[in-house]
Formats: sequence, structure tokens, C-alpha cells
Amino acid sequence: HSEYVSWIIHAVGPVYRINRFQIGEGSIAGSDAVGTDKNEYFHSLDLKLVSAYRASLERAREVGARTLAFPLLSAGVFRGGRCLDEIIEIGVVTLVHSIVNDTENGFDEICIYSYTKEEREAFEKVGRKVQRCLEQDDDFTNHF
Repeated sequence: HSEYVSWIIHAVGPVYRINRFQIGEGSIAGSDAVGTDKNEYFHSLDLKLVSAYRASLERAREVGARTLAFPLLSAGVFRGGRCLDEIIEIGVVTLVHSIVNDTENGFDEICIYSYTKEEREAFEKVGRKVQRCLEQDDDFTNHF
């Protein structure tokens, strides 16, 4: 890896935390989630997480970046009650989908960095799952 970078693309994933002021009677209150349960609310945020990764890839293409490095978006304090494995899987599958289905992507390398032992272990588990899917010729079009 280079000791310098040519570009920094800032990306922010959604906040999965649900505080006590957002919780209604059996549903999540708030402008994005009125009348939805926790799983529906998380799924709506999952789509925003996919969008954050895709927007970063698009911006990287625009500036001609060839090597990308991502931190795990929404995996730290933004994770809240969302399962870490699922957050990591969303990121990995989104990036793999881009590589597998976009032959013109132009990237030489895409890395995802984990910071904690918990993240690394979850990443390894997700990586094995994604590898099995790739071996079965899954193009990841039906994941989101």
C-alpha cells in the first residue's frame, strides 16, 4: 500500500441506534419509520448503507481512483442494535456486486478495514460466506 493517497472520499452510513425517544408502542417512531417494526426500520437503513457504498464507488470512478480502502461504514457507534455480521455483509456484498457485475469498474484493489477483534472475526465469517456464494456463481443481484 502507498504511504500517501490522492483522494479521500468521505462516506457516512446510516445510524442504526434507536433511542428511547424513538420507540413507540411496538413500533419505531420518527419521520423515516412511522408505523414500522424494528426489522423494517433496519431494512430501510440497510438500503441507505448500500447507497453510501455505491455513492463512494461512483465518486471514486469519477476521479479516476484505482485503489480504494473503506472503513466499515455504520459498524461502530452507528451500529446500535443492528447485527455486526449483517452490517459487514451489506458492505462486502455491495462492493463484490460492483466488481462482479461492472466489468468497466477500473479498480485495481478494494480493501475493507476492520479495527477491532470483533469486527475482524465477523469479517472473516462474512468473507467465507461470500466466497461460497462466488463459488456457486452468485452475481449478488438478488441480495438488496
